[in-house]
Amino acid sequence: MIRRKVTPNSITSNIVISGLSWCCSTSVVTYNTLIDGYCKMGRVGKMYKADALLKEMISSKIYPNEITFNSLIDGYCKDENTSAAIKLFKEMKRQACDALSIKNEMMGLNLKPSIVTYNALINGFSKKGMFNEAKVLFDNIADHGLFLNVITFNILMDAYCKFREIEKAIRLHGFMLETTIQPNISTYNCLNKGVPADLMTYNILIGALCREEESRKAVRLLHEMFEMGVRPSHLTNNMTEDKK
Repeated sequence: MIRRKVTPNSITSNIVISGLSWCCSTSVVTYNTLIDGYCKMGRVGKMYKADALLKEMISSKIYPNEITFNSLIDGYCKDENTSAAIKLFKEMKRQACDALSIKNEMMGLNLKPSIVTYNALINGFSKKGMFNEAKVLFDNIADHGLFLNVITFNILMDAYCKFREIEKAIRLHGFMLETTIQPNISTYNCLNKGVPADLMTYNILIGALCREEESRKAVRLLHEMFEMGVRPSHLTNNMTEDKK
């Protein structure tokens, strides 16, 4: 139903929950499935339905877990409501959520934000151009015992390029290369959309394509270099020769 972009209403949700309750006890998985469905619709102003399910879930003495919170945080970010997302994130970190009437029983659930949580928040802030907030989260990931991944880098890099913060995108890519995280084709696409053409840029992009075994695209980019009047260096030629 959700895949067909047909919005379930409260009656639909109640029927589903009632049916599931009849055949088996309604669990956190049931609510997570319904909440995630609303959150993934990505339509501004629709998060009140997911929030209503959350409150019903709590009133039924079924307490949210990490998946519930990640879905809601991602949904609020898609809803362009970053303030609600960060509020929920802080509550998640404290493992208690008084604002949503979650009692002390949550303390036993050991809720802890994951890299998925951080990526959702960074994405939400980045899309609104709130780079200071996004960068603070980015820098704090390691402090909480988590590891950056290629998605984290790509989210921030893509936003930098869209907002014409080209130097920041290049610096972030340089920092990425200093880690054990390898750029992928999405990294290349992010940079290709926003970075002006020069020798260093082409070498970065061609290198990323070669590592992804995208040799045809790398060669096409080499031809584009000639058309743009950018002369390849020995490094450029070595990278493309190795993939022929």
